[in-house]
Amino acid sequence: MDALSSKSSRFVKHGPCESCGSKDNVAWYSNGTGYCFGCRRFYLQTDQRELLALRHDTSSVDERSTGQQAERHRDGGVRPPPDDMCTLYRPDIVSWFKVYNLSVIDLLKYNVYWSSSREQVIYVFYGESKDDIILWQARNFRNGVAKAHRFFTTGVPNETVAAYYPDETGGEKTAIIVEDCVSAIKVAKAGFVGVPAFGSGFSDGKLKRLCGMFDQLVFWLDYDKYKESQTLARKAGMLGANVRTNLTVEDPKYFTCDDIKDLIHGRN
Repeated sequence: MDALSSKSSRFVKHGPCESCGSKDNVAWYSNGTGYCFGCRRFYLQTDQRELLALRHDTSSVDERSTGQQAERHRDGGVRPPPDDMCTLYRPDIVSWFKVYNLSVIDLLKYNVYWSSSREQVIYVFYGESKDDIILWQARNFRNGVAKAHRFFTTGVPNETVAAYYPDETGGEKTAIIVEDCVSAIKVAKAGFVGVPAFGSGFSDGKLKRLCGMFDQLVFWLDYDKYKESQTLARKAGMLGANVRTNLTVEDPKYFTCDDIKDLIHGRN
């Protein structure tokens, strides 16, 4: 599979808010989402004239796109995401992300959505356009869901290079492979490329693509996966990559951005 990486959404412009009447309090991002810093309203944009507060961009739920995704799923591709996927996050979900110092702005920027019907946070990775979802992962927050069933991933995670990219220049040359999407977003906020492993391992083809895409690979998996980190690092080294491993008791998502920078630059 010739996988594509998915870049994060970036700030595009400021605009007016139709709820509080401010002239420039709404920050718009390239994935079509908007956030008003005045009244805290969330927006999703379908075109320059129409603003939607609750629904996801129609490219993910209209008849044409839904049909495309369903067809890809029948062919072993990506299952369609929930129809009610949106950026109106439940308050306790916002609080959950705040534990890791991630704000609503971060969720909008990195294509993180919420499905009320399924009580799931959904991490979406796009290909060439909003019609092309190459992979998504759902994290269940419904009470009673067993730990073994907490995550659902559709696509081909052990083949697809799904990544979060930093705003800072220079850091895009270093990819840090971590266990989960939250840790990968924290890595991107710290100025590096965050690549979630999705807990499913790497094919040799995916590892080879990573070696060709980045100048340095850092394997920073969970504490109990250090042997897997070492194995992947050895394989990547045999492919000619500049590699290293990080071992910490806590996941990367528990570290501050400054701490992540210090660890990667060898200052700790």
